[in-house]
Amino acid sequence: MSTKVTIEEGLKRVVVTVLPRPQTVTVADTVLRQLARRPELGGWDWILDIRAPHEKATPEELDLIAAAFNAAHSKQSYTIFISDDPIAFERCRIMDVKFHDRRHLVAKDMEAAQALIPRTMPTVF
Repeated sequence: MSTKVTIEEGLKRVVVTVLPRPQTVTVADTVLRQLARRPELGGWDWILDIRAPHEKATPEELDLIAAAFNAAHSKQSYTIFISDDPIAFERCRIMDVKFHDRRHLVAKDMEAAQALIPRTMPTVF
């Protein structure tokens, strides 16, 4: 599997897409590498498009990912999984317990994923 990472600076959002090409990079490796390079990304919203076949993170990898996200000390943020796997909902509940100030949700496509992330309006002074 291969992954594509898009960092949307203005929206403070990271999008990781699993591509159908075979490679040795997992989603967990991709997330951990991004957080190692830029720890502040742990406070941003993430969308993970995992519809293509991929290797699921191990419990140990989830613990490492949770620690990296939790170190960011963010306000409420979101990780949205684009998936049609019914087990994704259960995995989100498990992850919600491990991550501070981060909700994990599942969407059917990118449009639905973007709609799940609350928008904030800047205050006018």
